[in-house]
Amino acid sequence: MNITAYLKATVLGLILAATFNSSAQSNLDGIKGDEQSDDNEIQLTNESPQELLLEYEIERTKNFSNGYKSTNRTTLDNLNTISNRAQLSLAETYEAHYIQYKQSGFTSAGLEFLKIAEQNTENKAELYSDFIACSHVLKKELLFDKYTSKLRNSGFITNEVLEYNKNVLRSIETEASFIVTNGWEDTYPLLSLLKQENKTATQVINAEWILDPEYRKLIAARLGTSNPSFNDNPYDWILTVSQSTSSAIYFTPTLPRSVLLKAQESLTPIGIVFSLNPITAAEQKRQCINAWKMFSKVELISNSDLCTNYIFIFSVLEDLLANDQSEKGTLNQVLAYKKQLLKKYPALK
Repeated sequence: MNITAYLKATVLGLILAATFNSSAQSNLDGIKGDEQSDDNEIQLTNESPQELLLEYEIERTKNFSNGYKSTNRTTLDNLNTISNRAQLSLAETYEAHYIQYKQSGFTSAGLEFLKIAEQNTENKAELYSDFIACSHVLKKELLFDKYTSKLRNSGFITNEVLEYNKNVLRSIETEASFIVTNGWEDTYPLLSLLKQENKTATQVINAEWILDPEYRKLIAARLGTSNPSFNDNPYDWILTVSQSTSSAIYFTPTLPRSVLLKAQESLTPIGIVFSLNPITAAEQKRQCINAWKMFSKVELISNSDLCTNYIFIFSVLEDLLANDQSEKGTLNQVLAYKKQLLKKYPALK
């Protein structure tokens, strides 16, 4: 068997195995030795670490646009191939260990890869969110405290993002509740705020993390439900477990529009979140007004995505207060803020 055929066979075996084990590593070492004596040497050491990591992230997230649907078999094979290339040619780099962390998921092994990746990069702040996520799922409280503190002090969370997430919490009256988030701008600031304010009864459920089986077990246990079968869609899983728990569950508006539309019959806007629990029209109105009166620094918003979320609640409040003379002052405030933000972002009209 020539070296090219041998390499293809070995890589195929690694793909089927999904992760590197000691036997696979031995094969790779054998390949390296053969390459040195072969006239047609395969140059795998010219890989760019940055380009390989970018290729991995593009492959990993290309299916996420459909409501964070789980990766299919072809994508998993491609990810394993990229991971193998990183291990083969970039073994001691930050990028290789970060890819191995992503491949391992929220496991003890994954955490060790993440720690090694941190040792191999000068920009350690870019890993704060990864440490927060992994330590949160693995219940490593000291590590979680350490990195939420680092994130708060890093300057990554701007005032407007911080105020937005404070208003998310002000939208929720039930302290013992679960907030389903989607992106960076709500997940990590909320986790940091909850820790800082010692609101341990309110918990965050990140939709992307539900792709990890260990995280599903954790959330099911916290909700006090069984862990239902997973059909590759995190939101379907959340809707399923919500039917078996008495806990209050809220969706943030950063979730994909397709998801919010699919669940709209079950969702009630409250402040800048959506309640997944049944609620009367009178109670909705009361909670929306109370949330609005507690909102702070809405005028700070210069992020058009966050502004979209405020525009939505302005419209809900406008409808709720249209015929209520007792709340005319509140309605005028709402309309003034709405006019101000629409002037700044006319595309949101």
